[in-house]
Amino acid sequence: MALRLADLVVDHRPPGAMVGVSGGPLGELADLAGLPADAVVPAEALNGGSEPVLLVLVQAGELTAASGEGLERDLSRMSTGSAALFLLRDAVEDISWPSLVSSAVRRGCQVVDVAPLSGMPAHRSAVIVRRDAALRPPLAYLAARPAGHVVVEDQLRLGLRFAGELAFVSVQERALRARAERLAMEVDELRRRVRAAEISLAEQRERERAAVSALKSSRSYRTGRALAGVRRPAGLLRLPVRLARALRRQAPARE
Repeated sequence: MALRLADLVVDHRPPGAMVGVSGGPLGELADLAGLPADAVVPAEALNGGSEPVLLVLVQAGELTAASGEGLERDLSRMSTGSAALFLLRDAVEDISWPSLVSSAVRRGCQVVDVAPLSGMPAHRSAVIVRRDAALRPPLAYLAARPAGHVVVEDQLRLGLRFAGELAFVSVQERALRARAERLAMEVDELRRRVRAAEISLAEQRERERAAVSALKSSRSYRTGRALAGVRRPAGLLRLPVRLARALRRQAPARE
């Protein structure tokens, strides 16, 4: 199920937090996010703040090393407790995610979710990134850890990477599984059509064989074969008597 930008803002905006936008028009994004215009500012205006914020980062072009640097620059504006929504042009199953996870980890952030996006024709998915002092649940491979369990820095960085990778792998797996099921249904339908065409062709061939057999057994066919075998006039003496008489009766009419 695809989510609207407004749904993501409700889920991930810290209470009362300002929303900083990078790469997109403020007014349009404020409307899509269901926010008043005075709650949305350029991301640059949030530099150095200590209060939690929500960033909405809009992909303007292809994901490149430069865009990764831009993402890290934007994430550096986030204080602890902040979140970022990275709106991408790619569908969730097509995201080249390793560089995104690395950029988030270098800024001490965690990719907590990846969601299909609706309501924005040019952008098809959203990557949700948070900056926290602890790994955030639900994390299946860290299920034994209590929610909000703080770990030392090295373990935290490793956990952040695993969490980000899990977010992408799980959502891409679901999308690819759905695509595989659609393709399997299309293959089954094509096989059904091929089988129906083979049956129809076999029936047509059977009808043609029956028609040829009926033709070969007809008197007209046998007569035609007999006439075709006559190479000299003297060969007519070998025709059946009745056929010879019929030919003699038809001769004056032809003359």
